[in-house]
Amino acid sequence: MTAPANLCRRFVASTRAVAAIEFSIVLPVLMLIFLGTFDAGRAIAIYMKIRSATFTIDAITNQYTSVQDSDLQSITGAAAVILAPYSSTPAVVTVTQVKVTSANHGIVSWVIRSAAVRAPGELRSPLPARWARAALIRAI
Repeated sequence: MTAPANLCRRFVASTRAVAAIEFSIVLPVLMLIFLGTFDAGRAIAIYMKIRSATFTIDAITNQYTSVQDSDLQSITGAAAVILAPYSSTPAVVTVTQVKVTSANHGIVSWVIRSAAVRAPGELRSPLPARWARAALIRAI
């Protein structure tokens, strides 16, 4: 019985290789933080690229008074250029033209989603008063 107690006492009193043991305990946490900063940085970069693409497509689309199919192809293709060097395959560009009626309701004139034209329809909710009597082209 004295041997296990003596062994335990020597283990608690020992100071050899304490730094190595502490380092081995802290290393996994440090690696998670280190690798997490790369993932977080990349996520922020992709977020900023998508945000920039949205603002740019919105600005380009709002400059047109009438939009042809070839224009829409060019507008949606601008997203791929802005998102470079990241892949634009998972991104879906949706551009919608909303025409406001006299009853302050919006009617979707057309919607294009990454070169696939959708049929027009009516919006489900009334538009804000500041949008009354205006035609809106909005990139989402």
